[in-house]
Amino acid sequence: MTVIPGLVEFGSLEQVYPLVITLLKRLGAWGSRRRLFGLYGFFLCHFFLRLLPSVLYLDAGDIHSLVRHLGEIVFISLLYPVFIVYVWKLPKLMLMIKILQRAFAEYCGPNQHPVYRETIAKTNRFIRNICRFYFAYTGLNIPVYIIMPPALTFYKYFTWSNSTEPFYFNFPNELPYMDHLNMGHYIVVQSLIAPIFFCSALFLAMKSMVYYSLIKYVSLMFKLVIKRIELLDNSITIGGGSRLEHAVDDVIRAHYLALRCAQLLEELISPILLAQFLGCVIVWCLLLFYITLNASGVGALTTLILCEIVAFEMLAFSFFGSELTEISESLAHEIYSFQWYDAPMTVQKKVLLMSVRAQQIVGITAFRFYYVSIEQFGKAVQTTYSFYLVMQKLFE
Repeated sequence: MTVIPGLVEFGSLEQVYPLVITLLKRLGAWGSRRRLFGLYGFFLCHFFLRLLPSVLYLDAGDIHSLVRHLGEIVFISLLYPVFIVYVWKLPKLMLMIKILQRAFAEYCGPNQHPVYRETIAKTNRFIRNICRFYFAYTGLNIPVYIIMPPALTFYKYFTWSNSTEPFYFNFPNELPYMDHLNMGHYIVVQSLIAPIFFCSALFLAMKSMVYYSLIKYVSLMFKLVIKRIELLDNSITIGGGSRLEHAVDDVIRAHYLALRCAQLLEELISPILLAQFLGCVIVWCLLLFYITLNASGVGALTTLILCEIVAFEMLAFSFFGSELTEISESLAHEIYSFQWYDAPMTVQKKVLLMSVRAQQIVGITAFRFYYVSIEQFGKAVQTTYSFYLVMQKLFE
């Protein structure tokens, strides 16, 4: 199945990350940490051409540009916690994918109930749609940053009618030895920064595809455990105690794997979520304040898109985090609903231990400070608006 016809194949609906891993390999961002040449090269260029000049040439004279540039610096800095954690935790990510691959191979085996295969395929269809959405979303946002600003700049330059004043080129990023009155220097800066913008957008899309899909796969592991429990009642009436005990052992093992995946997910994603949520509040506050000061022009449009990107990422993490917590809670209810009282005593003891284990809260946290959920997203929006009102009062 193709996500973009003729360009990238999604792969089988029974695989783990069939498209994402292929893309990461092609971009040089998968495998041994010593061989992530594509990833290291991009961030090296990003630091020296994008982040460092933004900090060194920060204009503190004009409140409009200061607020906007501070918001952009925080926004582009959010890439670095993702990069550091990804490289640092890559072996654990690969371990988790191996666990998922073994689990999927078992669930899709010839002797397994077809409902498992259907559940896995349904989740992979959803992930495929996420990939399609982010390809389209990135493709729509790229022209706003790469094509529209130079196109408008050249239009203004060639229609410039004031012969007494030289035309001033607004650079997307300040670089040393570059003159704002020189068109050649403007072309050089655009040629250097445009690939950085493109790769940054691609990295953001890949980050979203990797971590959203990862949360969905962990939720899937708990859904598959629930499906196993739903089929336990048939084992009571068909096959007797030995078959039931074997089926319960399979459920316990599947539940352990689901909890193990949830633990690995927490290690992989919690530092990123803390940086994401703190950064989002700051970016929202600064960029919304800038929009109220300057509500027109390309600068306001690009700023609005940055706010929208941050808001959507934050909302998506909150939604998938809430879904994971709800599914894990429904597992405890499903265990209790199982007809354990008709089972042999050995099976009842095993079900009791599994029920106790299912009582623990499963979800994703922002570095263990709080569970990421829709409720916390609402509180973050309220906090941002409060800070925004304070800034508005200070600069009235």
